[in-house]
Amino acid sequence: MNVLIKQVLNRIFPAVLILLALLFLIPGFIFSQNPVPLFKDDNFTDPLRGPVLFDHDQHELMYDCSRCHHLYDNQGNLLEGMASIDLRCSDCHTVEGQDDILPLRRAYHLQCKGCHLDEGQGPFACSECHIR
Repeated sequence: MNVLIKQVLNRIFPAVLILLALLFLIPGFIFSQNPVPLFKDDNFTDPLRGPVLFDHDQHELMYDCSRCHHLYDNQGNLLEGMASIDLRCSDCHTVEGQDDILPLRRAYHLQCKGCHLDEGQGPFACSECHIR
């Protein structure tokens, strides 16, 4: 093989390999973003707003489960440190509310927005949580 051809191939071949690698790797990086988790409660048959952007895993790392998944005894006393992780909010809170149990929408707003206000961080406005 001609010396000139060898020199050209030695310079072009690595560049072609790098270019091919980039062509295969870049789309993977661009399209590999984790989807934003949505929280939607099917108890709201005609919701005023869309589902809520909510990353459960992120919250789970920062807070004890009982902070959100609270549990009460039969007399209505909060059981400190006990979590209702096997229950949905709607298992206790109905859309309309009953007796001294908050309606479901109010319970969500007090729990989520109340915590954000207490912590002084997080979304506060409706459109910052609810998507259209």
